[in-house]
Amino acid sequence: MHQLRSILLSQQFSQVENNTDAFRPTQLHALHQRFIQLIRTPKTIQIIENALNRNLSAVHQPVLKDCWWNHVLFSDSHDRLTGIIDIDAAGWDDPAVDMSRLLGSWQLENLQWEGKLVDIWPEAFQQYGAIAASGVDFPSRVQHLHDTGILCGLDRWFAWIFTEKRQFPNMELVLRRITHLLHAAPAAIQRLE
Repeated sequence: MHQLRSILLSQQFSQVENNTDAFRPTQLHALHQRFIQLIRTPKTIQIIENALNRNLSAVHQPVLKDCWWNHVLFSDSHDRLTGIIDIDAAGWDDPAVDMSRLLGSWQLENLQWEGKLVDIWPEAFQQYGAIAASGVDFPSRVQHLHDTGILCGLDRWFAWIFTEKRQFPNMELVLRRITHLLHAAPAAIQRLE
């Protein structure tokens, strides 16, 4: 929630300098400008403030935290988990974090901006609930984390590129990721309402 709060207070929403060495600076600046226009409307600011005031219960247990679609390996038949990579972020948190990242990354990768994760993948929620204690209102917690994660993800990418001046080895992938997040942002804001 700290990062979501920082979106409201962030100084990076002022005009960014056009001297970044990043790939396609004009395109990145245009995407940044679209994000600013989206996030700075009075309605969106109110939605973010309301999201910050939501009290979500949480279950605390070991989780992967960085559970993206390309970190979870399945068998060729896609019915069996065969491996998990990049588990360095694993720690203690709400299991809704893992579900929101995994299902949310599939949603973004498949260019499905609309719909709630529980409606798109009801089997995933049923199976998870059958093997683990997910706590009260698990689907709502997962969705809330996914939707706020879209906004925080955009904020983080733009901070890395424009504020911290980070360089990435494959800016095509960065541009693709930002574009997907930006396409998903209006639906995420609407679901947070």
